[in-house]
Amino acid sequence: VSNPTSAAVVSVKVATGAGTAGEIVKYTSAGSIGGLSSAYVVDPTSKDIFWWFTDAAAATDKMSVYKWRNPLYVKPTGPVPAVTSKNLEFATDTPAAGTKVTFTGTNLDLVTAVKFGTVTATLGAKSATSLEVTVPAGTGTVAISLESANGNGDGGSFKYVGATKVAQTVTLNSGAAAATVGDADRTLSATVSMTGYTATPSLTYSTTTSAVCSVTGSKLKFLTKGSCVVKATQAGSSWAAEGSATATITVDGPNPQTISLRTIASSMKLVNEDGYFLYPTTDSGLALSLTFNTPAVCKKGTYSTFHVINVKTGLCKITVTQAGDSQWAPASLVVSYTVAKAGTTKLVDAGNVNNPVTLSSNGTKTNVLSEVVSWKKSTGALTISSKGVWIGPVVATATFKVGNKSLSCIVKYGTLKAVSSKLASSQKTFIAPSFCSGKTTSEKALVAALKKITEPMTVKIVVTRDSRNPVKYTTKGQAVARTIYVVIG
Repeated sequence: VSNPTSAAVVSVKVATGAGTAGEIVKYTSAGSIGGLSSAYVVDPTSKDIFWWFTDAAAATDKMSVYKWRNPLYVKPTGPVPAVTSKNLEFATDTPAAGTKVTFTGTNLDLVTAVKFGTVTATLGAKSATSLEVTVPAGTGTVAISLESANGNGDGGSFKYVGATKVAQTVTLNSGAAAATVGDADRTLSATVSMTGYTATPSLTYSTTTSAVCSVTGSKLKFLTKGSCVVKATQAGSSWAAEGSATATITVDGPNPQTISLRTIASSMKLVNEDGYFLYPTTDSGLALSLTFNTPAVCKKGTYSTFHVINVKTGLCKITVTQAGDSQWAPASLVVSYTVAKAGTTKLVDAGNVNNPVTLSSNGTKTNVLSEVVSWKKSTGALTISSKGVWIGPVVATATFKVGNKSLSCIVKYGTLKAVSSKLASSQKTFIAPSFCSGKTTSEKALVAALKKITEPMTVKIVVTRDSRNPVKYTTKGQAVARTIYVVIG
């Protein structure tokens, strides 16, 4: 150490911490201090730095030695953020406030700062595998750096496309311009292109004519006749404008039909062996059918297609269907209600005025719901009989109009005493004498009026039954007031 005549400089590589001995410098004089007073030595293996120097405390011909670590010269030993992908590669040069880019990778929770070129971005939510930052304003293509205490990670590059968003051109393939209801579902497809950039398709499909066609995912279904308009949309971003394309398909085929049903009154929802009638209609005018889905609760009656008998309490479910034809598409309607215990609530059935039954003029008997009606023009005889399980008095009132004059006839019939237990649960027929039998002066006038009819007319007949238990006649059941409409002429 005393009077040295040479020394070597040690260089340190910042990135790795490796030390390398430099060229030996020789000199002839140690200077006025008479020896080497200070030296810095780096151990290439441990990256430790030593400071050798002489001071008043050092013994003769000895040096003091201090050891320390300067992070600038120490290779990082902890994990460094690493990026595997990011959801945004471009932006306009003045992105809207809050425009985000999300990085995916590892050790991202260690990031303390992110720079787009030299501009520091605002950090958002972060975890070990995800990091969100707000894109700062900029121009051109810049490198992204993710900084941490252990070192920097490479975030790739980012390109500012300019003040105007880049247009995305969508080309939609919707198949042929014509279709027919009932065709197999079509699969829609589309492509996206951008001038100067590579587009990443993220397409959604929709329709603006949902009554004619429907879109689920990329599947197009034709529902009814009309014009079907489909649309493919490519979502926009902070730098790319939304793109879209439409196509119109002319759909031919059967017209849709709607089945309607009059509200079922609460009095019709009781257990009743005589049942009630449904009056479903469809705008096609085609015949309808019923399927009894819960026959243990409600079942088909015997009087007509739409005769329903509630057997026991529970959920009644009936499906009304129309199969369709070349002009009309199939349709269905589900009727559902809860059947309650038998009661004495009067069942008021208003009938179906829009669907009267035309009677023959020769007296042929015709089934009309639970009634059998006939009319004979030559005698003017209008007759009626009723069917049912329960018994009791029945009153039928027929009203009609001849010219401007309204006329009315009343006839009484039914069973006025109990029947045997053997016949109690069987269907019975209650026959009435003719309406307007001609026994009185007023009745004779009515019969004469009926015989003179020259144009078809509708007769409204209201049948009121005071239902009684077939065996215990004094026990009342559910009374019924049912209206039927017939046409005579």
